[in-house]
Amino acid sequence: MAFTAQKKWRKQTLGILLTAMLCASAFAGCSDSSTSGVSTAPVANSTGGSTSSAAAADPASTAAPSGNFNAEGLPILNEPVDFEIVIMQQGTLKTANEKQCAINAVEKTNVNINWTEVPNASYTEKINILFASDSLPDGVCGDVKLITTYGDQLLDLKPYLADYAPTTTQFFTDRPEYPQALSDASGALKIVPIGDESLGNTIDSQLWINQDWLTNLGLDMPTTTAEFEAVLKAFKEQDANGNGDPNDEIPYSFMNVWGWARGIENMFGAFGVVENDNHVFLSPTDNSTVVFSAEEQGYYDFLKWMNSMYTQGLIDPEVFTHSQDQYVSKNAGKDIIGAYMEYGDTGIGNAVSSLNPEDQKFKHVVALKGPTGEQHVGLNNLTRGTGFMITNKCEMPEVLVRWYDWVNTDLDTFAEWRWGKEGEVWNYVDNGSGQKVPQQKYMVDGDYQQYGYQNYGEYNGAESFSGWCLAVSYEEKLSLMPPEVDTDRKKPAAIADIAFGLNPLPAGIADPQNEDQRALIKADLDNYLLRFISDSIINGIDDAKWNTHLGELEKLRVPEYKQLCQEFVDAIQSR
Repeated sequence: MAFTAQKKWRKQTLGILLTAMLCASAFAGCSDSSTSGVSTAPVANSTGGSTSSAAAADPASTAAPSGNFNAEGLPILNEPVDFEIVIMQQGTLKTANEKQCAINAVEKTNVNINWTEVPNASYTEKINILFASDSLPDGVCGDVKLITTYGDQLLDLKPYLADYAPTTTQFFTDRPEYPQALSDASGALKIVPIGDESLGNTIDSQLWINQDWLTNLGLDMPTTTAEFEAVLKAFKEQDANGNGDPNDEIPYSFMNVWGWARGIENMFGAFGVVENDNHVFLSPTDNSTVVFSAEEQGYYDFLKWMNSMYTQGLIDPEVFTHSQDQYVSKNAGKDIIGAYMEYGDTGIGNAVSSLNPEDQKFKHVVALKGPTGEQHVGLNNLTRGTGFMITNKCEMPEVLVRWYDWVNTDLDTFAEWRWGKEGEVWNYVDNGSGQKVPQQKYMVDGDYQQYGYQNYGEYNGAESFSGWCLAVSYEEKLSLMPPEVDTDRKKPAAIADIAFGLNPLPAGIADPQNEDQRALIKADLDNYLLRFISDSIINGIDDAKWNTHLGELEKLRVPEYKQLCQEFVDAIQSR
């Protein structure tokens, strides 16, 4: 069974996505290093840990703030108080405490955050040790699933939001999917969002094509699967790069099936389904019914088409074997790739040749139409799975709640935390309505050397909080930019595909047993489907092989998995 997105659903989805995109990634907590302003003493709880009286048995009540605390205006504290927050390390050239945005925040608020940074490789282990040993900081940035594992050691932030976080409260009112996703089964809100929800992040994996090759061969931009296949055939047979060697072109490359940006999960969309790491999407007819992709007819039809192209030599033979390092540098210093899957136009080693998107070698291909007119891509969750939590060791949670809200209220603060220093990587511009708003500069690697860094990655890790930014980046803020000065090359590509989007499982946490059972079944499905897809594309597939596959899905408990996914969706959407 295939699904065609109805116009009404498309318009509603586009409206929602264009008015917002936030990513939840991590935030922070509070501490007891200063006696001035301490509001309560910790009391023992039933788990053997400690909890401040502000979050004692009655979660609807909070302790009275001390005289050191200001519920409005700046500074937040009259006298400085230290708070410790654990966060994932963003770079090694500067510590989080040395970043100018963090220094400026301390000076303005007197909320002295001592950042404890942990490398990515050991982050999950470190967080688990902190909770298991009850050696907690005031706040942690981490996975929303910590709520189900260590919920007794985290504070319910709801009682504080109404009094101390007007910006966050309004955001949750405008974007109800966030409190839905971030609340636990009892309705307690023990995590608040952070990170980057810019429009470009709505779709990771997109198709990019070599415009120079199209021009060389007098070809138009493909719009259908048939046209795309014809273009790839021309790339292979007609010396598309013009170097005299008709055999060095790789018409089409990608990296595996699903994952971040480089897989073919969205190419299934031309046949009515999409793949992703959960292997399900929500039916566009009601946006709530779970569809398991790998049992749909469109899945079979896609694999037959891909095998046909593979057999013709139109697909890179290394798509299932090359490493990430090999893939991301495949076209570096060369001109051998015709089309590829990636987040943006600088994938597989392509240099940023110009700040003007029209001058880039590779152009975005709008979601292809399939043989029956199907045209879909998979969307990312608007809410992400990480955020900021305050632990029961924090003696002044109202301070950190106010501080979080302040970071997310002021545009100057947002720009500093998300991008870096004013005048270096962003400036204020007139948005056409007489309002001055922050605008990020688009720069090539050499531009960063004047600030002591070799490239964007070094600068971003040293001067901003990047993807774990405490200042939430969402489209309402970014859309303040007038289109004519917005140099984000990914955003137009995302906008072009959003109307064809299919939603994945919603973000959020449900019954722990449901989570565990889904994870157990999914692990077996992951292994099986990767083998099945690669084998089908390389060696082919027919009706008999497909029927055997459907039988394997039964053995792998797909009916039970679909039911668990449906129960999860129903639980999240009913909040």
